[in-house]
Amino acid sequence: MKTLNKTQADVLLILFSVIWGLSFPITKSVLSYTPVFLFLAFRFGSAAIFLVLAFWKKARQINKDTIIAGILIGISFFGSLTFQVSSLQFTSSSNSAFICGLSVILVPVISTKISGRKLNKGTQAGVALSLIGLFFISGSLHYSFNLGDLLALLSALCMSIQIILIEKYSARLDPAVIGLLQVTFCACLYLIIAVAMKPASISITSELILATIITGVLGTAVAYSGLVYIQKFTSSTHTVIIFSTEPVFATIFSLIWWNQHNTVASLQLNTILGCVFILASVLITELWKK
Repeated sequence: MKTLNKTQADVLLILFSVIWGLSFPITKSVLSYTPVFLFLAFRFGSAAIFLVLAFWKKARQINKDTIIAGILIGISFFGSLTFQVSSLQFTSSSNSAFICGLSVILVPVISTKISGRKLNKGTQAGVALSLIGLFFISGSLHYSFNLGDLLALLSALCMSIQIILIEKYSARLDPAVIGLLQVTFCACLYLIIAVAMKPASISITSELILATIITGVLGTAVAYSGLVYIQKFTSSTHTVIIFSTEPVFATIFSLIWWNQHNTVASLQLNTILGCVFILASVLITELWKK
């Protein structure tokens, strides 16, 4: 397995953030005519098929440890995506991205409590700047908390647990096997729920197919399996700081993605300030010398 240096790992993490940022506006648009769990079944089903075809030779490496890791990470993954996608039915894509990004605070807090290690000043500054940036992107003092925001907050908690668990297990278990198991576990859950809810009708549109490819193959199979691999070479705190750029990309794509009403989001000063703070947080953590 190839070893990644810090720059290579960070480039891949930023690329994943771009993909996930794109997923916010396109998912919000698709959910206007597709039931949540049906869409998630499409997303994870396509991801599971892709991973099975890619890593079927590694099936012999599946054992008790990998199954436990896959289920635990899969449960947190299931909660993270379920709450995140559900939140888009009640709040804006930028607000959902902002609150889900609060894992930038939750991960360092939980991780330091578990490991007992302290964060260096560069990382502390990065976390603080990320939080400020997320605050501005959300609408700052004009922010209004609603049901969608609560669901996004629960998503952030699950996401934080997932990242910490990945850091724990990726050091000693095969990333490809863990990635395959966590995605397959989620796919089975979403399929069962989608069938149980008996959707009245299914509208297969070109947008739904595109959304399945972007969020399923790229955003789930490639990105989340890649995350398990990358975290062998970086910390959960560093990972989540880079992931704080996700709402920046979500905002950018919201400006250019036409929704079902043939409109796009508008750019405001607080959004620009938020993006600047978040990008500054990444630069500080990258350039800070321990």
